[in-house]
Amino acid sequence: MMRRSRLIKASTLAFHTAVLWTSRLVKRTDAPIVEAPSRPKRSLDLLWVSLIVVAVVLGLWHLVAGLIANTPMSEALHVCGLACITMLRVFILIALASVVWVPIGIWVGMRPRAAQIVQPIAQFMAAFPANLLFPLAVYGIVVWKLNPDVFLSPLMILARSGTSCST
Repeated sequence: MMRRSRLIKASTLAFHTAVLWTSRLVKRTDAPIVEAPSRPKRSLDLLWVSLIVVAVVLGLWHLVAGLIANTPMSEALHVCGLACITMLRVFILIALASVVWVPIGIWVGMRPRAAQIVQPIAQFMAAFPANLLFPLAVYGIVVWKLNPDVFLSPLMILARSGTSCST
């Protein structure tokens, strides 16, 4: 459709005409322009990296010192335990999603006819923002008094697959 469009042909012709017209106005010199080879300034790079490392180390030092001074050990261990549980949950969900979708992706990839059918659907679904489903899911969890720790997990899979889907 784009190749047969008269508007595209007219704009392409106008662009080429403008390029030819401006190229005639530029005076050409046959003498090559010789530029001195520029050497990278290693000392400035080293200084910049050093400043960034110092800023990160100081920031981490202040963060850790503040946490140690203001957080009891029992609370810190509780937070670390919850983080480990969340990490385990995410690993399990990614593994389950991989067990389901990798074979399906291979099956579709090995069959051109299936790819012709599935690919447009997958591209449409990948363009759909998964976070639009989050309010509906939370509403259902609240209305039916479900456990959020369990029923919000599928939303993690939706959010993960929505960011990396490139079918």
